[in-house]
Amino acid sequence: MARYVYRRNWFGRILLVLVSIPLIAFFGRQVYYWLLPLLPVVAAVTIFMVLWWVAFRRRY
Repeated sequence: MARYVYRRNWFGRILLVLVSIPLIAFFGRQVYYWLLPLLPVVAAVTIFMVLWWVAFRRRY
């Protein structure tokens, strides 16, 4: 029994790469601009949690 495997055209692959690079760059930039203002908050919460753990851990 013959099995048919669909192979994408080489031109389609090149076109897919050329279209996906600007899309990845655009969405990466959008995520960067949304996350950049939140980085100080995340850093402060992380430092607070570490200091809380150091101050209130049980000593045996």
